[in-house]
Amino acid sequence: MQTTPALTPPTCAAHDPHPKPASTPVPANACDVHAHVCGPQQDYPLVANRLYTPPIASLHDYRHMLDTLGITRAVLVQPSIYGTDNRAMLDALRQDPKRLRGVAVVPFDVSLAELEHLHTLGVRGVRCNIVDLKEGKGVLPMAGLQTLAHKIKPLGWHIEFLMHVNAFPDLDVQLAQLPVPLVFGHLGYVPTDVHEAAGFEGLLRLAKNG
Repeated sequence: MQTTPALTPPTCAAHDPHPKPASTPVPANACDVHAHVCGPQQDYPLVANRLYTPPIASLHDYRHMLDTLGITRAVLVQPSIYGTDNRAMLDALRQDPKRLRGVAVVPFDVSLAELEHLHTLGVRGVRCNIVDLKEGKGVLPMAGLQTLAHKIKPLGWHIEFLMHVNAFPDLDVQLAQLPVPLVFGHLGYVPTDVHEAAGFEGLLRLAKNG
């Protein structure tokens, strides 16, 4: 029986290892609110069902970029390539606990003890990704999100969504009952012509209502 070999997820573009200083002054306490650290693979294995393969993006290089730009604070977000294995991000937080905070990916049945442990390491939010997936793409798991939101509320955390908001015209209705702050990564992946994106209007209503 002949089998078809598994396709290797494509390698994405690498970061610029030679950042240049900002042409205008950066405000005091400026914060990069969304970044990833990746690799090496022998230390942090990638999930098999990932959609892309990243080059190494080390904490050393990232901090060099922040220093070059004059940015004093940053948030590391768990990338989809690691699933719920947050070790790469957590190890980075341990190395710079004053400057960095993190957004983790956890299962909906995560224990309160684990969430409290993540909090001590600098995690301040969880991520819901419905874009970079092979299964469950484009579907908001509302029951699980409700459970998770109530668990993280006492910690003062938020939920960060990686989603195409234009695909959810009733976005504000679906998410209105979540009792925590909401963040939309990559500006909600809104298409260029927002006039045809009903979900974008839902995003605006969410913002207007706080």
